[in-house]
Amino acid sequence: MTYIYQPRLYRRLFNNRDFHFFDVCIGESDLCIGIELAKSASHFNEEIQVKYAAGLVRKLRSELEKYIRSQPLFLTSLEPVEPLTGAPDIAVRMCLAAHIAGVGPMAAVAGAIAETVGRAILDHDKDIAGVIVENGGDIFVKTTRPLKVGISAGGSPLSGKIALEIEPIDTPEGICTSSATVGHSLSLGNADAALIVAGDAFLADAAATTLGNMIRCKDDLSTSVNSIMKIKGIKGALAVMGDKMSAIGQIKLVPVI
Repeated sequence: MTYIYQPRLYRRLFNNRDFHFFDVCIGESDLCIGIELAKSASHFNEEIQVKYAAGLVRKLRSELEKYIRSQPLFLTSLEPVEPLTGAPDIAVRMCLAAHIAGVGPMAAVAGAIAETVGRAILDHDKDIAGVIVENGGDIFVKTTRPLKVGISAGGSPLSGKIALEIEPIDTPEGICTSSATVGHSLSLGNADAALIVAGDAFLADAAATTLGNMIRCKDDLSTSVNSIMKIKGIKGALAVMGDKMSAIGQIKLVPVI
């Protein structure tokens, strides 16, 4: 669970006027968290929210690190593995998502942490109506207002120019991206961005890796996004390579303004 840190420039692409944003960095986990307050809420206490979120991340990292010591294959496998008896819930769900997508369980780790933290924040405080948790470009979102999330695609001329428009009725959901040219995630393909929208961020993250692995050249874009849609639970898929893009399903694209 190590990588070379890269500045999270894509975080500027959030349409964030309705959210209070703060960062939580624990070890290699670097989260940007946005809180949308309920109309009845009187104020936002950032110190309390940061402390709570940091505690969640530490707990999840500790659970995963302990589990990896008992099952090293969970960390290294590029193929699905079965969880051991007594595995923590986050590890079990990562294994399930990896099995569905046909990849190793660590392909789901960023989305797994994003969703688990996001849901815990929502459940913990009645004054919170919505949350965005972004972890290395992988996002869990629940919102009561329309939201735009910009797409970062490395050196592609499309990078930072387009955004997904998210409707409240479609959330909670996971929006996760794999890239061969941005960030630390392992990709066996050449896509600048392979993005998946799904009902949960575990599956979205694992399937984004699968989609990214499929794309070796621009001619693969259309066939790959069509193929990935065969996986149950995926709402939409988008892939970018150079100046070409292909999208399918529940993907509404708008200009970044």
